[in-house]
Amino acid sequence: SWLDPHKVRKITMIGDQRMVVYDDLNANEPLRIFDRGASAQPYVETFGEFKMLYRFGDVVSPRIEPSEPLRLLCEHVVDRIEGRAESLIDGKHALAVVQVLESAQRSVDSGGELVSLSC
Repeated sequence: SWLDPHKVRKITMIGDQRMVVYDDLNANEPLRIFDRGASAQPYVETFGEFKMLYRFGDVVSPRIEPSEPLRLLCEHVVDRIEGRAESLIDGKHALAVVQVLESAQRSVDSGGELVSLSC
C-alpha cells in the first residue's frame, strides 16, 4: 500500500533441499541461498517415536550487480529489433511460466496442497 510507511519487496522460495530469499530493498545482499532442509525419519510405530530431522548448512549470498530491469528490457528489445541479439524468451519459457502460475493458484485454492508441475 502507498499508505504503509514500511516498504517490503521480499520473496521466499522453499524447496526440499534449499531456501532462497530475494529482498529487492537490500542493496548489499539481495539474494541469499540457505542450505537447509527437513525430513521425517523412516516409519515408526508410535507418534511418540516420530522425529523430524533438520539439516542446517551454509548461507550463500552471490554478488548481483545492480541494474534497472526496465532499462535492460528496453535495451534488449532494441537489440532484438536491430538484429544484434537472440530472444531471451520463447514460447516454451512462456508456457512454463503460465504452468507454474496455474499450479501455484491450484495449490492456494486447495488450502496449500502440494501440486506437481509438468514442465
